[in-house]
Amino acid sequence: MPATPAPVPETSDANDENAAPTADDAAAAAAKASMTVFASLFARADRKRFLRKHLMAYDVDRTGRMKRSELVSAAQHVADECDFDLNFATLEPMLSFFFPDTEAWELPLDDTLNAAFKRDMDAAAALRADAAARGRKNAVEKEAKARLRAEAQAAAEAAEKAERDAAEAEKAAAAEARAAREATLERTSLI
Repeated sequence: MPATPAPVPETSDANDENAAPTADDAAAAAAKASMTVFASLFARADRKRFLRKHLMAYDVDRTGRMKRSELVSAAQHVADECDFDLNFATLEPMLSFFFPDTEAWELPLDDTLNAAFKRDMDAAAALRADAAARGRKNAVEKEAKARLRAEAQAAAEAAEKAERDAAEAEKAAAAEARAAREATLERTSLI
């Protein structure tokens, strides 16, 4: 008796392997390849140490977070110090994966370096998601701070204007009192 083949489920799980890769998959693959280049360039202990040292030097507030420009600058300093060629075109996919929004995003320094050196895409994706949430929160906070700053500036300008108006009114009252005294003196001198 011939064995009957197992039924193939009709769910999308069976077709996932055959599905066409998406743009996110391509970006993740390019980022992983770029992480491999990054890890091989900074594989030596002294280069890792120099990179971390330079990144910590940029972290003046000791937040333990870094921006894209700081990572690029630190990597360039290490390349200059250790005398090796660093082509940022090969590192761009990794940088774009970690920092899609170049100005607003900050990532934890040690976690980002660990994910890059280990080529751990799951950790990198988690860092990216955390940075996206933090970036949105920072944008809202920045907008609120700007609004409060504008309100405080408007209040300060209004207080300054009120102070100027009060000083002008005081000068006018003093001039009026002086004119009244002079008028009284003239009348008394005429009598």
